[in-house]
This record gives sequence, C-alpha cells and structure tokens, in this order.
Amino acid sequence: MSQFRLNSLKTVAIIAILSATAPAASANAVYGTNHSGSMAQTHSAPLSAFQSKAEKFVIDWRSPSKTITFDAPDTDFITSAKLFLSADPSRNNARGHSLFIQFNQEAPTEIKSTGRGFDAQLKLQTAKMKTKNNTIRLYVQAPTDANCAAHDDSAWVVDLNNSKIALTRQAKSQSLKVGDVENILGNPLTTPQSVSLYTRGEDVTALQSLLAQGVGQRMKAAPKFTTLKGKGDFQIIAGRRDQISSFVKDKSILAGTGARLGFDEGRPSRLIFTGDTDAEVLALARAFSQYELPRTKRLSTTIGEIHMQKRFSEKAPRISGKTKLSALGNTAFEAGWNPADEVYEFNLSDPAASEGQVTLELASSETALSANNAISLRLNDHVIGHTRLDQPRKTASFSIPSGLLRGQKNELRLSADLNADAEKACNGLASPGVYLKSNSQLILTSNNETPLSDLSRFAATGAPFSDANGRDTLIILPRNNSDYNAALAVIAKLAESQAEGWNQAQFIRGTAKLEAYKDNKNILFILPSTELPSIAKHNAPKTVRSALRGHRYEGQDLLQVKSEQYAGTNAQAAYQAIAQKAKQRNSVRLGGVAALYSSPYQSDKMVGVITNVPGQSFPSTLQSLLTEDHWNAIEGSVARWSDKSVFMAELSAPLIGFSRSISPSASSGKSGLNFSNFDLPEINVPHFAIPNWDLPKVSLPDLSSITASLPKFDFELPNIDGTEILEKLTFWKTETPSTETLSTKPNISIAEYAEAKADAGIKTTSQPTLPLDYSDYLRKAAASPQFDAPSPPSQSQSFLEAALPDSQITIREANVSTTPANTALNWVGNSWTTIKQKISAWRPKKDVQNMQKSAQSIAKNWRSDSSRLSGFGTTQKNWTNQSISVAALLLILAVGVLAFLLGASSPKSRNGKQY
Repeated sequence: MSQFRLNSLKTVAIIAILSATAPAASANAVYGTNHSGSMAQTHSAPLSAFQSKAEKFVIDWRSPSKTITFDAPDTDFITSAKLFLSADPSRNNARGHSLFIQFNQEAPTEIKSTGRGFDAQLKLQTAKMKTKNNTIRLYVQAPTDANCAAHDDSAWVVDLNNSKIALTRQAKSQSLKVGDVENILGNPLTTPQSVSLYTRGEDVTALQSLLAQGVGQRMKAAPKFTTLKGKGDFQIIAGRRDQISSFVKDKSILAGTGARLGFDEGRPSRLIFTGDTDAEVLALARAFSQYELPRTKRLSTTIGEIHMQKRFSEKAPRISGKTKLSALGNTAFEAGWNPADEVYEFNLSDPAASEGQVTLELASSETALSANNAISLRLNDHVIGHTRLDQPRKTASFSIPSGLLRGQKNELRLSADLNADAEKACNGLASPGVYLKSNSQLILTSNNETPLSDLSRFAATGAPFSDANGRDTLIILPRNNSDYNAALAVIAKLAESQAEGWNQAQFIRGTAKLEAYKDNKNILFILPSTELPSIAKHNAPKTVRSALRGHRYEGQDLLQVKSEQYAGTNAQAAYQAIAQKAKQRNSVRLGGVAALYSSPYQSDKMVGVITNVPGQSFPSTLQSLLTEDHWNAIEGSVARWSDKSVFMAELSAPLIGFSRSISPSASSGKSGLNFSNFDLPEINVPHFAIPNWDLPKVSLPDLSSITASLPKFDFELPNIDGTEILEKLTFWKTETPSTETLSTKPNISIAEYAEAKADAGIKTTSQPTLPLDYSDYLRKAAASPQFDAPSPPSQSQSFLEAALPDSQITIREANVSTTPANTALNWVGNSWTTIKQKISAWRPKKDVQNMQKSAQSIAKNWRSDSSRLSGFGTTQKNWTNQSISVAALLLILAVGVLAFLLGASSPKSRNGKQY
C-alpha cells in the first residue's frame, strides 16, 4: 500500500472518530451559549391545554378578541417556537375578512380569508419569549362608531384541539434546581411522556410505587413508566449513597448525611433520592408522594424541608350536600357578547347513588340585550337544561339525574348565549354582563348508599383500600417488567383518588409471598390473568371466572348510555329516539375485568382485581382503563371493558361480614346472626351461569317451643317464559326489619317498579325513593307500542305518577307481628309470596340468554336478601336462637323449591351443544 493511500485512510478514520464524538448542535442554536452537548428537543401542546378544557374559540362581532396565555420553561433555551392554527369561518360571508394573530404585543400577523377554513403555521419570535405569561391574541377588526360590527361581519371558529404551540428547547448548561420539579412535571409544554424509576435497596417495589404516586400527583395524566436506567424523558434514581454513587455525576448531592433530594447535572433531567439507610430513602419517597417540593433555587433539599411544604390536596374539591357555586369558581361571566364559559369542577365519594339539583339566581344588564338570550348547563358534556334571560332577575333550577355524576373531575359548565337588540345601533360597542347571585348553589343527595363493593366508589375514592392511606392494604403487582411498568401507571392514577396517596400500603411483586402478608389486609391484585392465584379466581364471582375463560359478555355499554342521557322538558322526540337505541345490545370478549368481592382469607376484608382477558395485552388493557371516560364509568361489583366500551357485568351488594358495607342509617350494634362461618356446597342449576349461593348451615331447634305458624307454600309447577324473567322476577332489597314494621325500598328502574306494583301489590310502608334511571324505562317503552313515553318531570315521584296512574299503585301497611319470631317468619313469607306471584306469570319460550341472565339476577338478589338477615339482631337483641333457625330453614326451603323449578325448565341442547 502506498504512503499516500495510507495517510488518506488515517485522515478518514480521524474524521470519522471526531464526527462520532463531537457534540450535536442545533441549526437554530443561539451563538455563544454553552449547551453541554445536549440534543435539541421539540415539545408541543394543544391550545385547549391552556383554556380550561375549552374546545373552540368563536371570534366574531360579539367577542372580537381571544387571548391564550402560556409559560415557557426557564431551564432551557428556546431555539424555535411555532404556532399551528386551525380555523373555519362560522358563516359563508368570511371572504375578505381577515384574522389577526399577535404574540407578546409584537406587530400582528394578518391571515387573509378566502371564505374557507385554513391550517396555518406561524413562527413566533424567540427573542420575545418570556418565562411567564406569554400571550397569543387572536382577533378580528373591532367595531367603531363609523363601522358598527354586526352579524354580517367576519366570524371565525378556532379549533383548540387541533391548534398547538410547539417549542424546540435545548438545555442550559447549569443544573436544574429543586423548584423546577413542579414546573417540569406540571407544564403542558414540558411534561415528560415517559418516566424512568431506577432504584436500589431492600424494598424496591415499595420505593418505585411511592415514586410513581409522587409523579402522578404532579401530572395531569399518568406517564409511561420504565424501570430501566436512562430510558425515560425524566429520570429518577433512588438508593443509598453507596448504592448509587457510580450513577451520579454531581457528587455534592451525596455529601453529608441523612435523606436528600436533588438534581444531577446533565440531561435528560435526573432527580436523585438518597440517604444513609434504606429506611431513609423510603421515607423520602413517601414524603415526595405527600408534599409539594419547595420552590427553592438550590440544587438539593432535605426531608425536613419537604415536610414543611404544602400537602397535596385533591385537584377538585370533594363535595356533598349543599355547596354554593361561589365556593367552586367565579360567579360572573366576563363582560362582552360572547363570554367564556364558567366551569365548576368537583369530586364525589359515591357517584352511582348521587343525584341533585342546580339552582341559579341570575342577574343581567339590560344594555342592548334582546329577549332571545339564554344560559345553558352541561354536566360532564351532557346537556341538563337551559333557561332564557327574559328578565333582569331570574331564578331557575335544574335536576341532575343519577348516572350523570362521576367520582372524579365532574365538570359543570355554564354557557351564555347573548344576542343584541336589533333595534339598537352599534351593539358591538356595548358590554353586557351576566352574573350569578350568592344563593346560586349545587345540592347533591344520596338516598341509598352504594355498597363499598361497588367499583364506582373505588374509582372515586379508592375505598376501602385507601382508608388510612392504605395502611390495611396489600397491593400485588406483576413479575414481568412490561406488565409491572403498566401497573405503576395505575398506582399513579390511584394516588389521585386519595390526596396524599396510598403511602402506607404494602407493595409486592408476584404472589409468592402472598401467604406471609395476607392476614388482616385488603388485597388488590393488579395482575395479568396468567399470574392471578387460584384462590383469587376460585372465590371471584362467576362473571369474573367467565371472563377469564374468554367468554363473551353481552349488555349495555355504559359509555353509550351516559352519552345518550338527556333531561328537561319538551323532549318527546329525543326520548323516543333514545328508547329505540336502548334496545340495542353490545358485547365484549377481549379487554379487561375489574371486580371487588369478599376476601377468602377474612370476612371483614375485601379483594380487588384489575386484570386482562386471556388473549388481550395487559399493558394495553390498563391504558384504555386509565382514560377519564373509562375510569369514571366502571361500576357494579364486576365491570368489563374494551378500548371503546364499558359494561357492568354484575351489580354490587353489601358483603356479608364487611362492617363498612352497612348503611349509616342502620343500628351500630353487632348482629346476633353471622353467616361468615357457614359454608354450604355450591348449588349448580343445569345450563345456567348462577353465582355461588352461600347459605347457612343450621341445626333444627325444637319447633314446639315457638308460638308461630309457618307460612303454607301451595304452588303449582309453572310454565317458564325466558323473555319475561329479567323484568318479571325482581327481588326487592329490604332495610333491617324492626319489630313493628317492614320497610321495602326497591333499587330498580322506574318501569320495573311500576309494573311490579301493579302486578304483585308489594307491601311497603312508604313511597320509596327511586333513581332516575331513564334507560330501563325507555327500553320498556320501546318494547311496548302501547306504552307512551312522556317527558320525565324533574322529580322521581312525579315521573312515576306520569308512568303509572295512582289508581294502579297499591301502598299499604305491612301486617307484621311484634314478636321476634313472627317478624322473621312474616319477612320470609312475604318474600316467598312475591316469588310465587312472579313464578305464576311465567310462560314457556326459548330465549336462552334471558334465562341465563334471570338466573344470575335470582342468585344475586338472594345473596343480597340473605346478607340483610345479619342485621336482624341490631334492632332486637333478645331474639331467640329458635326464631333465627326457623327463618334460616324457610330460606333454604324457598331456594330449594326455586332451584327445582328452574332445573325442571332448563333449556335443551341445540345442535348437540349446551347453551
């Protein structure tokens, strides 16, 4: 090889090495600054992220100007800033009318209109960028005396979801400060998409779970977590000083003693948690999940200083009863013809059982307002009513039916639609005002407390697992890394339900140590179905076991039902359209399953399961659950979901032996009857998916000592009509019977209740309070052409009277003896009479699916009725063991006869297969 060729090769090699090791530079980098070799990154956020969930701006003669305010990170150099704007004309007369954009008081940019919508990209001057309160103003030409703006002037609708701000950032040379943490995680323009949790120590699982909670408390949505070092947009390293010394560049963070938190130098951002012992590091992570960090410009802080900061609170106030709107937000609309919506956010503890009323005391100026003005109300994107502003002072009330409220992030939105008086000149110069007076309020009521086994309460508050910050809770997470990372996002989401997080809970990976931790604990399994222990599957409701076998579930999609609920007057056409849609049935096979049920280890504890259906990815299943719509839609004791649907697979019922499931109105005394120690074999009815019936074992007493006559059971073998079982066979949930009266409060739909009152004449002492469940009523209306669907009034009682005349409703006193034995016997006798009446109305058909559903309903209601027997002793402590045994015996006889009737009428196989 020649010397020339050899030298050439050496030169090429040197250039290649220098190119590979040279620091990257941005084309837009600012001259003369030191970027520490960091790469430029571009982050964007939609304009809706800066506008309280508004989806659009209307810019016209009524509101000729709108302003967007945002902050830029002071931890980075902004090398490029762009605005992407998407807008459409609201009318066909936009040709020739321009839209102007102004950034931070600079010269505006004019976008000339051709009468069509546009998507524009504008470069913002980075030299004018501020760290706080940057403004982008969108406007049309304002009205003047010579040219009074009116309906014929330009009007634009800006799509805030598809318009965005994009910043290209490059890190500054200096290290981040402790006070930067809250800004980085909370700012839409800097929030990381992924977070790395790299930890060392004795209890790595607990440490990572606490850190995930702290991240979740600071972000609007849980990010993707990874436990691999150096893989996230934002990195957290935690461990003792001797364990993480080799991973930390800035050794000053490791100096001294005690627990310390601080940023390491370099990018991406690396937040260090360290201490002298594992206990100190764990305590520091626990403080991170409970408190905000100090807004200091120092490189590090101590656990003592963190404990002096503000504790985390819920992102929206949790309310109940009567709440003034002034306590939730502003009560005055901004002056102008097109004021921004007033938005009130709040949380609830028991959303499934809650309903209420909004009362508005409105006042408005008379300046140039026409009589055609209105205030409309939306709750969680559902219209609940509107009222005209036809008077300077007006009071209006709107009902909130059950089913529209969420556990978290309820949003009540008031919109003002103002129109000018056509006879007055130059309306654009006027400045009308609308405001709410001090008595405007939101009243929420809950007639029947939802059991703690209901998933809606779990989604709202984390109950009962979050009690005492999770002190009595064991959370079991997956062994597989990708599944474990996905489960950490659920932990971050759960932290929102309890303001200080679940920082006292125990966390373990896998079920190998379950036996060592299970005692006196509520247990929450966040596991893929392949890792669920057999005892969790065996004791789960049959609907859960059916899902884990890959069976399809058919029912009503709760997301669809909630999106189609309406209320108000003069809505006959809307109700009829919904009634037709209510007959549609959807189904799900793949997806996820969530369930709450009594613990197999301890009767006063609960088990929760969040898992996937076999054949479905566990991480993708959890990702769909964590969306706001899915999370707030789960309810019942068992729920199933897919990426587009949520189903309640099983109703919730009070758990036997679970103390907190008793209604607050019940006596606080201990029951003299405890079913937790009884265990009868499972009753299997042929071809029906019926949950286990756990009934008491009893020893028969000497019946001669009891002065009570047993009810006589005379019945004939009925014909079975599967299509009518679901509506005809209904068991009513009863309150704890006293020694004098028997109260009955159904928790069913209005149509089913009205039908049952007419057909069976159920005895009750008072008119029960009914939920405004329009969907079942409308499904009934759609199924029967003779059943007219009136517009539902705001109150349950009035709505029931509209559905069924008073002459068809029988309400009378229950003839219950005052003796304890007769109290039990009459309660069982009345229940059996109801069963007989319903059975006698059946006729044969071959609707197998409805037969299966009816069988499930039978078992659920019997389970609910039997659980309430445990409350008998709370009102009469001198009950004799003989009377209790008689009541239990009668229940067994009733169930046995019912099982025989169902078995005799079981459907035959079709084409050699059982259905």
